[in-house]
Amino acid sequence: MAILSRYGYFLNGFPIFKDYNEIRIVEKNNEYRILAITEAGELDEYSVDGTKISSRTAPPNSHSFFVDNFNNQNVIVADGTIWTTEYDSVYWGYNGKNLENTNRVFSNQSATIIDSDELIRDGLIYNYPNPIENGKTKFRYFAINAEKIDIHIYELTGKFVVKLSQTAKQNQINEIEWNVDDIESGVYIARIKIVGNGMTKEYFIKPAILK
Repeated sequence: MAILSRYGYFLNGFPIFKDYNEIRIVEKNNEYRILAITEAGELDEYSVDGTKISSRTAPPNSHSFFVDNFNNQNVIVADGTIWTTEYDSVYWGYNGKNLENTNRVFSNQSATIIDSDELIRDGLIYNYPNPIENGKTKFRYFAINAEKIDIHIYELTGKFVVKLSQTAKQNQINEIEWNVDDIESGVYIARIKIVGNGMTKEYFIKPAILK
């Protein structure tokens, strides 16, 4: 059997799952786990033979779902909800993972990249952690055809706070860090403009700072 994501990637030997929005493969000491999240807000962990190991409650309709290292801890993140995990590597599950840039080559693995005219994957950019409690946050997105990104941050009153800019690296995850050490607690508006491939798109998100 093979597992197939909506981005068109296969891993032979893994079970087929239904009714999950996103799936990630993680590893520790050559032991693999499958993380799968539903639209209703259920985060399930499976062994590679399809046996369910655990289940967590996650935010419904999560727009972000990833595994990363944060504050020297390995974490699973779903729309700002964070769980620590012993598994430290994601070998599959993100657009752009293939035999050349994945961490480990699986036997009989094949990858197919789906062409897209999107600037960023799923039109999604988010900041994490949110709320911000440790002095900095990162705006994260996966660039497809994005070339340049500008983020203007305002107070809710409309007062301008700061501008962040970045030249995007395509076909990979990009991050822009915002240091909020000198910023007061509160909710802010981030107006994000992304340019690329002759297109311009804008997004708005609300980072919150807690001190």
